[in-house]
Amino acid sequence: MRKNGFTLLELILYISIAGVTIGVMVFGLNQIYKINTANNVSSTVNTEANKISDLIKSNVESADTIVLPDNSNLTGDSLTLYFNDQSTKTFNINGDNFQIINSPSNLVQTINIETIIVSDLTFNLINNDNSNYKEGIKFSFTVTYRQSNLAPDSFEYDSELNVTDTVYLNKFTDINQESLYLMEASIKSNPNLSIWLDANDSNLIKDVDNKVSTWTDKSNNNRLVNQPTLANQPVFTNNILNSYPVIRFDGTDDFLSFDGGFLLNTKYDIYIVGARNSDKSNNFWLAGDSINQNENLNIGYFDDTTLRFSQLNNNLDETVDPFANPEFRLFNFSNNLVGKNIEQNGLSIAGNTNTTDLISFNNASIGNFLNTDYLDGDIAEILIFNANLTEYDKSIVLDYLNTKYNIYISNDTNLYMDDSN
Repeated sequence: MRKNGFTLLELILYISIAGVTIGVMVFGLNQIYKINTANNVSSTVNTEANKISDLIKSNVESADTIVLPDNSNLTGDSLTLYFNDQSTKTFNINGDNFQIINSPSNLVQTINIETIIVSDLTFNLINNDNSNYKEGIKFSFTVTYRQSNLAPDSFEYDSELNVTDTVYLNKFTDINQESLYLMEASIKSNPNLSIWLDANDSNLIKDVDNKVSTWTDKSNNNRLVNQPTLANQPVFTNNILNSYPVIRFDGTDDFLSFDGGFLLNTKYDIYIVGARNSDKSNNFWLAGDSINQNENLNIGYFDDTTLRFSQLNNNLDETVDPFANPEFRLFNFSNNLVGKNIEQNGLSIAGNTNTTDLISFNNASIGNFLNTDYLDGDIAEILIFNANLTEYDKSIVLDYLNTKYNIYISNDTNLYMDDSN
C-alpha cells in the first residue's frame, strides 16, 4: 500500500516544472512589457516629431518675413521669423534640444521633452511649378528616443524618426517667383531704414469702410503715422497695382501725420511708389506747414507739368507730361553729398549741386501742404532712409519694388543684378 504524500523525486519534479512555468511566464510578461514600452517609446517619438513639425509650419505661415542664415545658398540650420508686432522667433538646435529664441523678450523655449533628442535640423527655400504656390520652406530634422542608462542596448528604446516636410508660402509669392520676403528681410535689417509704409501691411488700422486711421510702420522703429479724425482719413483700396492695394487720398482733406524729425540735418533717400489722380497743383505726397527755407520737405507735383523735390525755396524741378490718366511710378528722391537728385523708374531725371540739409519739418504729413492743399493720388509704398544707400542696398530696394509692382525694369540699362546675375 502506497502512503499519502510526495516522494522526494516527485517533489523535485514538481518544483522543476513550476520553476520552468514561472520562468516562462516571467519571460513572457517581460517581453510584453518590452513590447508595450517600445510602443510607448515609438508613440512618444511620433508625438514629439508632430509637435515640432506643426509648430514650425504654423509659425512660418503666420510670419511677416522669413530669414535663412545663408541667403546665398538658401539653406541653413536655423530659421528666423519676423512678425508684424516687431517680434521675432528663431528656430534652432541647442545640444539635444529643439529651441525657440524669442525677441525682444529674450525668452528661450525648449520644445521637446527630456527623453527626446532632436538633431540634424535644416531649412531650405524651395521653388516649384505650382501656379498657386511659388515658394516654400522645406525643413527636416531627426527625433530619437534617449535610451535608458540601465538598458542602453534594449530594443524597446531603439526608436528614431526622420521628418521632412514643406510649408508653402502663398502670401509671399509673386509672378516672377522672386523671393520677396528675403528682399524684405535685407531691407528691414538696414540700420538707416527710418520708416516703411506698405499698403499691403495687414497691421494697418482701418474701419469697416476701409478708412485708414493708422498706417503701420514696418521698419524696426514703429513710428506713428496716423489720422484720428474720420473725415480726414484716406481709404484703403484693394487690387490696384499689380494686384496689390494702395492708400487713396481724395485731394480735398485726406492726410496722415507723422514726426519727421529723423530727416533733419542728415542725408536721406526716399522711395515712393505712387500715382497722382488729377492735374491739381501742390499735389504732394510728403509735405509740411512751414514757409521758411529748408524747413518744409515737399515731394510731388507742384503743378500739372512740374515734378518737385523741395526743402521749400530750395527746389529741384523737372518738367513732366501733363496729367492724362493715373500712372504709377517708382520715385527716388535723394539728398546726398553731391546735391539733390530725382530718379523715376530707376533712371535719373533731374539733379543739382545743392547739398543743404533739412533743418526743420514741422507738422510733417503724407498729403497735407500748408493745411490748404491736399494730395489727390494713390500711394502703394514709402521707404525713407536717413542716410544714403550704397549701390548694393539701392539695388535691393529697387529690385524689391519692381518685383512686387512690376513697374521698374523696362530695359537692360536700368536692370539691377546681384553677383549671381
